[in-house]
Amino acid sequence: MDETKKASPSYRLGVACGFALAVVVILAWQAFEHGQHSGLYTEFGGIVLPTSTTIVLSPVYRIGMPTLLLMAILVAHDRRAPWLAIAAVVVGMGAVVFAYWAVTAPMRALTDPILGS
Repeated sequence: MDETKKASPSYRLGVACGFALAVVVILAWQAFEHGQHSGLYTEFGGIVLPTSTTIVLSPVYRIGMPTLLLMAILVAHDRRAPWLAIAAVVVGMGAVVFAYWAVTAPMRALTDPILGS
């Protein structure tokens, strides 16, 4: 076999890359939505946001996280490494859950005393 030819990608790699791309789309959507939350929190005025919320609302996180996952997908596909694509899915879903939790933390802090939770 010619050493310059790469083996064709496996089915597992394709599925993992597909799921990872779906996570990138979710993170890109969250980046747009979280920009609106940033404006909302500035209108509150005078409240101190938790560190996790500040991190997630920063443009570095909102742009960097989808970009980082996309780069991981490209590397996984280039190296034919399904484990890397699966890791990108796991890390990406963790980032999605963390971002949602962090962005809604100030709202939960305001509503918990009202709802008695």
